[in-house]
Amino acid sequence: MSQNPYRQLNWSPLRAIREYCLWCCADQRKEVSSCAAEGCPLHPFRFGRIRGGDPACLKAIRRKCLDCVTGSHSEIVKCESRDCVLWHFRLGTYPPCAT
Repeated sequence: MSQNPYRQLNWSPLRAIREYCLWCCADQRKEVSSCAAEGCPLHPFRFGRIRGGDPACLKAIRRKCLDCVTGSHSEIVKCESRDCVLWHFRLGTYPPCAT
């Protein structure tokens, strides 16, 4: 992923997921709505709302990051894709600088 304009430190995990889904669907809200990628860990959260709150969102982001780095936990820690909106939440926690 490169040059993602949505990178924000103060977003919630749910907002980051919504923005990631928009990025994935070329900023087409209609495409996000009709997304057929049900195997994607972020799929249930794509509308920016879900029951379960942040812990469920953080787990989904962690699973998405594992998919991205082909299942290697150590690669998530070493990830250099700082332009990804999910990057700050990749470890399954809030970043220290987020509010």
